[in-house]
Amino acid sequence: MKQHILLRATIFTNTIPFTLENAEKFPLGDDWDYNWFSFNPGQPVNTFSLQDGDKLYNNGAWNAVQKGAKYSILFQDNKIDIFCNNAAVSIAEFINCVKDFFIKLSDAYGFTTITRFAFAPTYGSTDIEWNKIFVNSTFKGSNRSEFNMQFVFRSTESINGERIVINNLVHVNSGVISDQTGAHNALIYQLDINSFPGGFQYSINTMLSFFDNAELFATEVLNNLGY
Repeated sequence: MKQHILLRATIFTNTIPFTLENAEKFPLGDDWDYNWFSFNPGQPVNTFSLQDGDKLYNNGAWNAVQKGAKYSILFQDNKIDIFCNNAAVSIAEFINCVKDFFIKLSDAYGFTTITRFAFAPTYGSTDIEWNKIFVNSTFKGSNRSEFNMQFVFRSTESINGERIVINNLVHVNSGVISDQTGAHNALIYQLDINSFPGGFQYSINTMLSFFDNAELFATEVLNNLGY
């Protein structure tokens, strides 16, 4: 069994802090709820909707969660993350939504350049062949039960007519994935395919071109790992 578990798309751009004005500008419709964070995005301190406009919480990180929990968008310092943890959503559907969301966010909040972009899918596979990962996969008759490895490949890709250095970060570890029959031991492949950091300024079109190629980039890395 193989499946994707979590999908993330990220752009680095101007900070969009939580203000009442920014919440009211949110361009993706009414079927979203909003969380404001004081310091730690993992600890929401207040949950509200746009109807609670009399409550004013300024300048924290915040996120928007689509009702039905299909997508969520996290706004932090100098970056925006879009997440989807629904395995029924195909990568192609996710990429199309991400591009649409980023275009609408750019129009609403007025950012026109991107300094970095990333596609970070997480996959799980129950097809574990340890001998393809390390030759010595047993010890005194016992098979390896835990595994944790991370590394990076760097490649130069042509994106929207530009030659851009791409980091292909890979973290492979043992874990569990579930389906209707229960939980299964698996290898978890966490990829983070991102543009090399530096003083770069990319156009919206270059960002969109990156996401047009993102699934191919991920597939090439997974094929190299024998996924």
